[in-house]
Amino acid sequence: MLCISMSIPLYDSDSFLSLSRLLSEWKEDCMIDKILLDDSSLVTPCLHSKYVEYLCALKKQHRDLNAHKKMIPAPERRNNQEYQKLEELIHQNTDATDACEQIIQSINQRNWTIKNVIAWRQFVQGADV
Repeated sequence: MLCISMSIPLYDSDSFLSLSRLLSEWKEDCMIDKILLDDSSLVTPCLHSKYVEYLCALKKQHRDLNAHKKMIPAPERRNNQEYQKLEELIHQNTDATDACEQIIQSINQRNWTIKNVIAWRQFVQGADV
């Protein structure tokens, strides 16, 4: 499998890198082929790269959102819908960033999981012989 470079959206509401998008992609990416464990192991660096790119994009989104938030003067923030929308986007971004960090930790453990599956299979096959 080849690594595919992606363009990552900033914070436009239509292309916002959301938690639901991140989790739906991870749901597909987290699968380990039970038969082709070696291929699953080879995909790990690509997955790591993909989610590190996402993490960098999320952190940039966070900085951009905070910069926009600071541009709204304090006295005007109280009932300002734009300010409230920015606050909501910042909370969503924080949740997505936290999830992305957890995904990267899981990817870092992926080869250990594959190694343990292989070791278990070897043990079971040896016990049956």
